Amino acid sequence: MDEPNSPQTASAPDRAIRGLVISAVILFILGLAVIGWTLLRTSPADKASTVGVPAPLGEAAAPPPPPALAPADAETRIATIENRLAEADRLSARALNDAAKAERLLILLSARRAVDRGRPLGYLESALAQQFGGAYPGDVTLIVDYSRRPVRLDTLTDELTLIEPNLATKPDENGWLGSFMANVRGLAVVRPTNQPSDAPAKKLERAHRALARDDVAVALREVATLPGAPKAKAWMEKARRYIAIHAALDRLEAATILNSQPQR
Repeated sequence: MDEPNSPQTASAPDRAIRGLVISAVILFILGLAVIGWTLLRTSPADKASTVGVPAPLGEAAAPPPPPALAPADAETRIATIENRLAEADRLSARALNDAAKAERLLILLSARRAVDRGRPLGYLESALAQQFGGAYPGDVTLIVDYSRRPVRLDTLTDELTLIEPNLATKPDENGWLGSFMANVRGLAVVRPTNQPSDAPAKKLERAHRALARDDVAVALREVATLPGAPKAKAWMEKARRYIAIHAALDRLEAATILNSQPQR
C-alpha cells in the first residue's frame, strides 16, 4: 500500500501555485508601503489642490477673492447706480404730486356738489383753506362766505318766473295803462335780422333757456336789460353770487389740473 504524499513530496503544480500566492502577497504589501510613503511625503495643501482628491475634513475651502474692478468699470457701475436712484426719486415725486392733485380735485368736487345743493361746506371749509388758502386766499374766502348764503339754480329759475310779470314795464309805468303802452311799443320795433329781439318776452325766454343750461351769466345779462330790471335787484344779487362762487371753484380747479402747486 502507497503512503500519502508528504509536503516534501508535493507535486510541481502545487509548488508553483504556492509561489504565485506568496509573490502576490509580497507585491500587495509593497504597494501599500509605497502608497503610505507617498501620502506621508505629500502636504495637505498639495493634496487639496490635486484634481479629484477632496480636501481633508474640517478644513473649509476659502472663497476665491473677488476680481478687482478696473477704475473705469467701477466709475461706470457707480454712475449706473446713481442714475437708477435719481429715476426712483423722480418716480416717487411724481406719485406724490399725483396723489396731492387727486386730493385737491376731490375737495373741489365735494365743495361744488355742496354749493349746487345749497348745503353748507362744513369740514370742507378747513380743507379748502389748507389746500388753497396760501395761494388763493380771495377765492377761498369768497367760496366760504357765499356758501353760507347758498343759491341754487332751480331757486333762480323759480324766482325769475315769479317776478317776470313785473319786468316787462318800467317802475313808473304803473297800472294797466302802462302795461298796455309797453306792449304797444313792443309791437313795432325796427331791428336788423341778425340782432336778437329787444321785446321783454323774448328776453325772458332767452333768460329761461340760459338757466336751463346752467348759464346764469347770460340770464343775468338778459334780465338786467329788461324795462323792470330795478324790480329784480334781489334776484340779480343772487345770480351774481352764484356766478362768483362757481367762477372761484373753476379757477381753483384749473390751477390744480395745470399742476400749479398751492401753498400750504
